[in-house]
Amino acid sequence: MESFGADRAYACDLSPADYAAAARALGLGGEQVTDRSALPAALARAFDVQGPQLLDILIDGLPAPTAHA
Repeated sequence: MESFGADRAYACDLSPADYAAAARALGLGGEQVTDRSALPAALARAFDVQGPQLLDILIDGLPAPTAHA
C-alpha cells in the first residue's frame, strides 16, 4: 500500500521540542541523542538507573519502505 502521501512519509514531522528536557523537568531521566554512534552509550546509561528514562532520538523523517507480497 503506497497511500501515505507523495513519498509515503506520514506523521514524521514532530515539533522541534526537546522532549528529554521536558522529561527532566517532570523529574524523570531524559537524554537527547542526535548521532547514531551515541545511541549505545545513551541506552546503557538509561538502563543503569532506576525509574523511567526518556531517550529523545532524533531521526530523519523518511518514507516507509514498500512491502510487496
